[in-house]
Amino acid sequence: MQPNINLNLSGSVNSLGELLKWGKAELEFLGDEESRASTEGLLCEVIGLERAQLFLDFQRTLPELLLARFRAWIAKRKERVPLAYITGRAFFWNERLEVNGDCLIPRPETEILVEQFIRHSGFKSNSPFTFLDLAAGSGAIGLALLRHFKNAEGTFSDISEKALICAQKNLESYNLLTRSKLVASDLFNDLGSQKWNAILCNPPYLAESDWQNAQPEILLEPRLALDGGSDGLLFYRQIADKARTYLTAQGWLGLEVGLGQSETVSEMLKQKGFQSISVFKDHHHIERVVTARA
Repeated sequence: MQPNINLNLSGSVNSLGELLKWGKAELEFLGDEESRASTEGLLCEVIGLERAQLFLDFQRTLPELLLARFRAWIAKRKERVPLAYITGRAFFWNERLEVNGDCLIPRPETEILVEQFIRHSGFKSNSPFTFLDLAAGSGAIGLALLRHFKNAEGTFSDISEKALICAQKNLESYNLLTRSKLVASDLFNDLGSQKWNAILCNPPYLAESDWQNAQPEILLEPRLALDGGSDGLLFYRQIADKARTYLTAQGWLGLEVGLGQSETVSEMLKQKGFQSISVFKDHHHIERVVTARA
């Protein structure tokens, strides 16, 4: 049950130390770790500081305008609105991205897909190649690749035109539009006949049963980006069936997968003629990424 703590801050409760204590108490129902992370994250965004800087001056006070914003943001977080949707920002790889309710919030687990591509794709930082960020959402995966590989060119596709607008803004903020193409497409349906050297995708992979126990924050994200059909594997079947058509010879395919899905997805790819299939774990030792060669 959420604690019934008055949101009206008195004039004496506006130093950074006091605000951190107050915010954590307001969000206590989220658990110790999340209440602390949310409070620190929101306060950092309000005052424009990195977290390490936040603890250097506990006695610093906030002007009324920033105090009111922090109060309003804590109230939203009490309603289980995700932190990234409150601030409009999310961090992924080495980037700070704009996000909103039209696109999935980038997760640290998805960074494993970028990491394994950099390690195992065979491309060097100056290699010229093309890739497709399939179901791109905010553009997090492809944007990270374009910043690492200075001569790469990326296509960003998504069924949601609103999500593509978000991706476009993120690419523009890093001056990457000249090496990017954005296409509204339901997976491969509207991509024409182009082939890419690599395809990377974090498709929707939640099964029907997952929605019953989903956190309230998840339910506020676009279901289109999360719903993987009855068993969570709907989009993997389509990708396994068609991806080779859109890859060059020896083209690289990388997929994020949900808990317990790696073996099934690997078998799908094997049945469709993919080779060199590998599985990589995330930082929680969950098999999170499946890669293969066409």
